Amino acid sequence: MSVKKSVKMSVKMKLIEQISKYFQLAGNFVLTKTHGKKAVGGINKISMYVDYFGKPLDKDTKYQRELSEYINRDICCPPGFDECGLPYELFYMDMKRLGIVGKKQPTKVIDFMKYKKNRDELS
Repeated sequence: MSVKKSVKMSVKMKLIEQISKYFQLAGNFVLTKTHGKKAVGGINKISMYVDYFGKPLDKDTKYQRELSEYINRDICCPPGFDECGLPYELFYMDMKRLGIVGKKQPTKVIDFMKYKKNRDELS
């Protein structure tokens, strides 16, 4: 397996773990009727965006990244937040608030000259 593929797989597994924790904290889902005009208006807006997306949709693919980016490009102010922002920013803020994602760890810096010297000594 290539390094690029390994890193990609590792990141994907971490994301899946974080999102699973988020849904676990939410508890069991309950189906109810839609509450309020704002939620219905949001759903109507999303369906309008899908109509105007302009690219064919793949009905066999559940998550379509380009469509998601297109739909989520508007600033919103959801209940429970004092600030407005893009949906992915607010989702990340919520994940931090819940302790699912923490502060980024400092990056491990590689001393290239030391690496090169060690590599040359092993050769």
